[in-house]
Amino acid sequence: MNSEPIATRATNAETMKLLGGALCLDFVNTVDWRLTSQPTEWLTDYGVLVRWAVHAGGLDLETGDRLITGAERDLKAASRVLGRAIAIRETLHRLFLGDTIDPLDLNRFNAAFVEAPSRIGLAHDGDELAWAIEGGEERLDAVLAPVLWSAAELLASPERLRVRRCADHACGWIFLDASRSARRQWCAMEDCGNRNKARRHYSRSKQEKASQSAQ
Repeated sequence: MNSEPIATRATNAETMKLLGGALCLDFVNTVDWRLTSQPTEWLTDYGVLVRWAVHAGGLDLETGDRLITGAERDLKAASRVLGRAIAIRETLHRLFLGDTIDPLDLNRFNAAFVEAPSRIGLAHDGDELAWAIEGGEERLDAVLAPVLWSAAELLASPERLRVRRCADHACGWIFLDASRSARRQWCAMEDCGNRNKARRHYSRSKQEKASQSAQ
């Protein structure tokens, strides 16, 4: 019998880079290549959603294990929570990137926030302290609570205006620009930044060769 905690067993969730600067922004980034015709969905089932939340620091391992075990007992409920999670993610994407706040999206967020389990105090998480979630042992939607708390705090903060989208034409990831100049362009320089740098270099080289050939 495998004694390893369920929420640590390897899935793609553990390989996701956390570049958003806030839990809610990392949650929005659970879609790769959002701006292409074939985006990649990371949240393929409830278990992956929980494992991502543990990986991102939204849930502790013990709570993650309980939620996955509970989901195995009620697959339909777990599927409903996954559907809600994806709908909330898309609402957050629009709220953080819109020039103005759409009242309908704000209503959708508030409805999800009100329905989510509440914080009921602090509890030990290993050597650290973390928020204890109301009904966390039983409510499958407890996985969404930390994301919604994070989103509410950022949406109500002036920092919301520092949320940016990666300048790559295909990426679509968003991040909190904490740079002093507030001019960060890329989700990660080593990924999208270098890829676009190489693309520009190739384009310049091609133009120079074409110009030389025409002379």
